[in-house]
Amino acid sequence: LHPRPRRDTLPSVTKKLRTDRGTVYITVSFDDFGDPAEVFISDGNDKSEIIGRLSSMALRAGLSIDEVLEQLEKVSSGDFAHMVAKAIREIDRFYKEKNNIGNKENAEKFIKDNGLVWSSKGYYVDGQGNTYCPNCLAKNSLVLSSGCSECMRCGWSKCS
Repeated sequence: LHPRPRRDTLPSVTKKLRTDRGTVYITVSFDDFGDPAEVFISDGNDKSEIIGRLSSMALRAGLSIDEVLEQLEKVSSGDFAHMVAKAIREIDRFYKEKNNIGNKENAEKFIKDNGLVWSSKGYYVDGQGNTYCPNCLAKNSLVLSSGCSECMRCGWSKCS
């Protein structure tokens, strides 16, 4: 399992928090699909940087933001980790709402704007032969596994 490479430019949102430890800046960068791809936590503390780096690596390796945040929320003496998880959830929600990510109308517009057509194999295809997951519309994310098309991004399977 290897993290996917990072693009040179990613959209991001930063939240400024005042805590008993001082000011904390939490920045979440998003990939082309509107999913969190990186987390930066800046407050001058090594532990904050570690949380950000490991969270980013996990996201780029394919873990969902929910899985990453679930682990932060499990830290037993983790008031700071819990605060970070809550802030990341708020940033993710804000970005998705601001960009209308996850609504049906946007999916239909994406399909139309990109000239996608339904394939008899059970997924969308564009004019260049690129495949698109019917669930999340991720480009070229489908792999054949045990005779079934599966999406490496969202886990959709034609056979389930």
